[in-house]
Amino acid sequence: METEIRRNLIQIERLENWLRSMTCDSLNNYLTLVSPDHQLLDQIETLIQRWKNGLAALTEQSIAFARDARVALREKDGVTKNSTRWRRCACPQIFLHG
Repeated sequence: METEIRRNLIQIERLENWLRSMTCDSLNNYLTLVSPDHQLLDQIETLIQRWKNGLAALTEQSIAFARDARVALREKDGVTKNSTRWRRCACPQIFLHG
């Protein structure tokens, strides 16, 4: 009896999750068609995602630029990997105390 009830509850839970997903998708599609506010929300979400992607790319480019600048500085000054100046340049003090 208890096993049967648990099995039924699991089936009901699966059905509930499926129904919630279908209802949410359908409602979102409907609101996109008829609601100017919802359309504006979609545009805002798209712009936010573009900003996130742009910032991620900018972060990667900034890190690459800093790395290239350190290498160029070392090459200009003739700093070797065994010198104190190399370690200072490769690992600034702010990162040593973090």
